[in-house]
Amino acid sequence: GCDVAPTAVTIDVESGDELITTPTDIVALRQSNSVDDQARARDLRAAQRKSFESAFSASKFVRGFTTDGAYVLCEKAR
Repeated sequence: GCDVAPTAVTIDVESGDELITTPTDIVALRQSNSVDDQARARDLRAAQRKSFESAFSASKFVRGFTTDGAYVLCEKAR
């Protein structure tokens, strides 16, 4: 649940969790010499940052990761 510290071990998604994904090709996009790929990587990072800011504003925090690398967020325990 949301009353434990985040873990690097993959976890199951529970009801009420929010997922913030990272594209599987983000490293390749960032390292690419293509202007289009680099622009896409910047756009993806900006969108991810906005998702985190929104989640943190709603008192959510990262509690772990899925097997495919998505961040799992939940509301802070009260």
